[in-house]
Amino acid sequence: MDWALLLKAEQNNINWEEFYEWADRLHMTRFADALTAISVQYFGLEITNPAIHTTSPYAERVLEDTLYKSEGLFNKGYSAWKSRFVQVRNKFSYTWKYHKIYQKSVFIELMKSAFAFLFEKNPKL
Repeated sequence: MDWALLLKAEQNNINWEEFYEWADRLHMTRFADALTAISVQYFGLEITNPAIHTTSPYAERVLEDTLYKSEGLFNKGYSAWKSRFVQVRNKFSYTWKYHKIYQKSVFIELMKSAFAFLFEKNPKL
């Protein structure tokens, strides 16, 4: 909903070419496109700016996952070890997000997380 409200208010004030360049570098274009498609299809958002991508083959799956499947970690009262276990389990349970949306390997991302946990005092997210 936040994305839909941002698009509604600012779609003609954002440099979309620059936005998509940044999104591509961060591997977030497919996610942004899915959120935009959800905003158009389900919230009835009208996009008038032709630079904005309004379709995504992943919109349905992202919406279903957001509403019904994801297990959150915060405010659950989990111990530190339980929280870590849930994070690792979620990575393997949702490998499609890494491959289809983020376009990265879940195994490499898991290794980066493990390395950060073991060796970095202030890991970068």
